[in-house]
Amino acid sequence: LLMSDMQVCEKVVAAMIAHSEVDAVDKHGLQAIQRLSLPEFQKNFMVLSNEHVIQHIVNVLCSQEVTTSCEVSIEGCKVIDHLAVTDHNKILLGDSGACRALITMLRIHHNHSALVVAHVAVSCAKLCKGCEQNVGRFMDQSSCELFLDCLEEHKSSDNATISLYQCLYYLSTAPAAKCLILTKEDIFKDIIRFIPRVKHDGLGVFWCMRLVAALAWDADSRDMFHRTNAHKVLPTAGLGLKDDRHVVLATLLALDTVLTGYTGEEECFGRFCSSDTCELMNYALEHYSNDERIAMTVTRLLNTMAGKEDGVSTGHTSPGSPVGRVAPPGRRKSAWATLKGKFFSGGSGDSTLLSASTSQNSMEDARGGEKAKQMRGKLGQGGACSHLPKVLASHVDNLELVTCACDALQALSMDESNLEAMGAAGAVEVLVSTLKRYGHSDRHVMTSLSQMIASLASVSRTHSNQFGALGACDLLATALSVHCCSAEAAQAGCRAVYNLALRNISNQNLFGDAGISITLKTVLQQHCLNLSVIQNAISAVFAVLNEHYKNCSKFAAITSPQVFVDLLTEFSRESEVVRHTLWALNCVRRHGQNNILVVDSHDTSGEIALPEADKTGGEVLLALNADRVSDIVGAIQHHSHDADVALHGCDLIASVLIWSDAGNNNSNNSHGRDDITAADGRVYLLNDSHAQLSGYFDAAGVCDMLSSILQQHAGNVAIAASALRAIGLQLRAQASSAVVTIDEQREYKCDRMTRFGSVHDCELVLKLVHKYGGHDKEILKYATLVLSNVLFACADERKLAVIGDAGNVKYMVKSLNGAASDQGVARFGCLLISRLSVGGAGAGTGSLSPVVLQAGAAGFLANVLNTHLQVPAVTENALNALHALCRLNTAATEQLGNFDLCESLASVFTEYPVTAINEPVAFSLCRAVASLADENGLNCMKFGKVGTCEDIVKQLIHFLNGPYIAIIRDSNTTGTGEEGRGRAAYCELVALWSCRAIGCLAKDPSTWPAREGQLKVTGGGFNENRVTLGDVGACEAISQVLKNYSGDEAITNWALWAALNLSEGDESNAGRFVRAGALKSVKEAALHFADNAVLLSSAEQIERLLQAGSK
Repeated sequence: LLMSDMQVCEKVVAAMIAHSEVDAVDKHGLQAIQRLSLPEFQKNFMVLSNEHVIQHIVNVLCSQEVTTSCEVSIEGCKVIDHLAVTDHNKILLGDSGACRALITMLRIHHNHSALVVAHVAVSCAKLCKGCEQNVGRFMDQSSCELFLDCLEEHKSSDNATISLYQCLYYLSTAPAAKCLILTKEDIFKDIIRFIPRVKHDGLGVFWCMRLVAALAWDADSRDMFHRTNAHKVLPTAGLGLKDDRHVVLATLLALDTVLTGYTGEEECFGRFCSSDTCELMNYALEHYSNDERIAMTVTRLLNTMAGKEDGVSTGHTSPGSPVGRVAPPGRRKSAWATLKGKFFSGGSGDSTLLSASTSQNSMEDARGGEKAKQMRGKLGQGGACSHLPKVLASHVDNLELVTCACDALQALSMDESNLEAMGAAGAVEVLVSTLKRYGHSDRHVMTSLSQMIASLASVSRTHSNQFGALGACDLLATALSVHCCSAEAAQAGCRAVYNLALRNISNQNLFGDAGISITLKTVLQQHCLNLSVIQNAISAVFAVLNEHYKNCSKFAAITSPQVFVDLLTEFSRESEVVRHTLWALNCVRRHGQNNILVVDSHDTSGEIALPEADKTGGEVLLALNADRVSDIVGAIQHHSHDADVALHGCDLIASVLIWSDAGNNNSNNSHGRDDITAADGRVYLLNDSHAQLSGYFDAAGVCDMLSSILQQHAGNVAIAASALRAIGLQLRAQASSAVVTIDEQREYKCDRMTRFGSVHDCELVLKLVHKYGGHDKEILKYATLVLSNVLFACADERKLAVIGDAGNVKYMVKSLNGAASDQGVARFGCLLISRLSVGGAGAGTGSLSPVVLQAGAAGFLANVLNTHLQVPAVTENALNALHALCRLNTAATEQLGNFDLCESLASVFTEYPVTAINEPVAFSLCRAVASLADENGLNCMKFGKVGTCEDIVKQLIHFLNGPYIAIIRDSNTTGTGEEGRGRAAYCELVALWSCRAIGCLAKDPSTWPAREGQLKVTGGGFNENRVTLGDVGACEAISQVLKNYSGDEAITNWALWAALNLSEGDESNAGRFVRAGALKSVKEAALHFADNAVLLSSAEQIERLLQAGSK
């Protein structure tokens, strides 16, 4: 220090320059500079860092006196060591020829002086560190071969070997040098043999580890390395010097480098999975986690050694979860590649991480198999699970380290036993804070964090609740919306959503408020062809929406079912996708609003032309054609053994059939109509989409599939009920679209219809009724729907024999009576009674009406009308059942009358007055009155007492006037729409059956035939009903019917019959007919229908009565 203050260094330099020709001065001057040039003496260092001074020093080094003297050469090397601590001096030394001087020294002394070799090697290393120009100068001097020769020559010298390894390390930054070094086939063996010799020398072990990491740069070099005994040496050496953090770091870097991306024999990789390796990594995590370089390296190595099981997915999901583990995102640079410049090269190395999309997948690179499993267990038991969350929390500002730590946590989480330890160490809080910091900005971190969240949530409900309470649901929803375009991020994020939301109402609420529905919809649309993403996304949809009305409504409001139909088409063989897609489709169908079903009229897969209905403002929700329907049915059928698929599939089919039947609905009937009301040889208000869709399902074999499901899952009440519902609705659709003709009595006959299954199917349905019908209303309800539609126009005697068996009928009607309070049971029960009553007629086996009545049908219908009078569909079916019971069994009127059903019909008139008319009910009501009054005087008298005469006339007048006048007038014009034609048909039907009912009510009771057990009613020819009917306008109404429907033979026939009964024995009524102009209509009818003997006879009789009345 004193000499520095006295400027001795400047004077020495000046003397050397002044006497440069004197070797002794150069020799002793170099020795003096070596002692004065230490960097801590700043004044001296600045003097020596001058370009001219350095040039003179290098010239001295090149002199023969120096190069031939071992002692002076060593002094010269030390001067270079002292000066080459700055990048500026390194360049000046290189430009002045220092590299050439050192190589010259080495060539002179390499055979006899290990000490000179050591010093020259160290000086070369100093000049090369972070200076590519000097590395190039040494390569130009063929230095690699010389250093390798020196290694062989002085392999017994530890110092020389260590220095040469140090020099070779820095030279290896040049690819050409690396290749030259690796030409020495035993280079790795020499290093591995050397490490135990210097196991107590931290510097020696340090440079050995560094050289290993530098040389093992590709697959070939790693193969060379793994042919050594390295697995025993490297971890043991690092562990032996574990108190030296630099040695620990170098060892970890060496291990990470030689194992990263290794594709050799699994056995070689497995040998490194030792207890020493685990202990070293755990020690580093525990004691050096505050050191970012060590923390990043050890976490990287941990992921390399524990993150793979030969590509086998080992994710953790909740029981029944379909979601496997998502492979970690793309592999980044090895920790060595990231750190070598920052730590070992003066900061000039490249520390930028590779993009995940441009690097290989770590799950594909790492090897280990069973050994990797063992490593995860050992590391977890050694404390890694407890230390890693702390590492992540301590270095949350370092994105590189966060990435490594997330990968390491993800690797350890493959062992489920490690997850509890992570949770206990505060992993939940750390993951949430990290997600908050990087979730929206770094896709790789977001993916890894999502994986960890999913894993922790899957093993503990407590963890799931903690995540929700800390805001993870909102953060995850936001992050997923940002990165949803990435398949890896979407897959991992959706898996986390699934595990957090599954059966957790609190987290479901949080996800719903965070807008997860929009994100999940986007994922489904953007990754519609990626199976892995779709599996996770559709499962997430299920978890978020399951039993959560608010979330379902939100999702349905923004999502078209078309998305799910496309998924069923694309992934029809993937059971989990099919299961959750069917569920989601049903969810959207249930909660959607203003939905319109679109059925393509073409069987091609081309663009679907939307119907006019789309212009009404409703949302087009689902477009179906034959191919799509076939895909849906095929997907369900392929997985029909799966209970969930069977249940959701049947629900979907039933829902779509109801959905498509929206055109048959009216304001009073939200579920469509069950029976057929036809006119002009067609079905009233048949929805074209409904009929067409039913045809698509029929062509796809839906009934056979549903029959198979019913047989496979007959023991599952929910599936059985759903399958019966779907079968019943499909059969109802087939019945509605069957070819129907109308006879002169306006009865309906089906020419051809696809039948459900076989006799065996019917027997199975009946078995279900016997097994569950007594206590399960859903089974009873839909079984009756199925059987009633099987009976529609059925001509199969075997089926009729099975269904119409007295024992079966008795049990079904008994069950119906027990559940009559249920609207669905009442509705379909009435339909079954109706179809049973006329079921045998088509097959020529006779009516089953007596069997049905004996089983208690009359009491059931009375109960239904009293309980469900406000429900039009139920009321209509009950009225139709009354007509069916009487249609082929005239004795039925007495039994029905005894159950006060005449009074019940009067209540129907009260419930459905002309001010709130329901056309199907009105038609069925007047037909039921006519059926009960036909040839039954007692019932006619009952009707008279309860005001039915007034009601039916009032209803007929309503249909003959008001808005129906235009309908009747225009019914045959080409401009009338479908609704107009249908309403015109109702006008005809009401007119026909009202006339028939009025005729029955007006007929003298004494003329009705007496039946066994019934006293003949005597009235002396006088009928109070006739008077009442005349007083309330029946004659005028009948006259109007004759005028309006003069061209309809059936209506004219019954109108004349009614007029005859009203006028016979009642001059007052005859006069009313005359005043109403009926005589003219009667004469015209006689002329127009002269070939109808019955009609002509009635016309002649009424003409005589009216002519007498006119007098």
